[in-house]
Amino acid sequence: MHIIRDSAEHMREYLDKHGIVQADYIISGLPFASLPAYVMVWEVGYSTNG
Repeated sequence: MHIIRDSAEHMREYLDKHGIVQADYIISGLPFASLPAYVMVWEVGYSTNG
């Protein structure tokens, strides 16, 4: 298992570095602090009602 804390846009570089052809799992999150307020309100409302 490799835990890498970086942007997902760099994923291919890390896979290549470790000789991994493909990842079985990728856990990622959205940078909520950089999203506009209306998007965050919609996301929070959607996830709590879903």
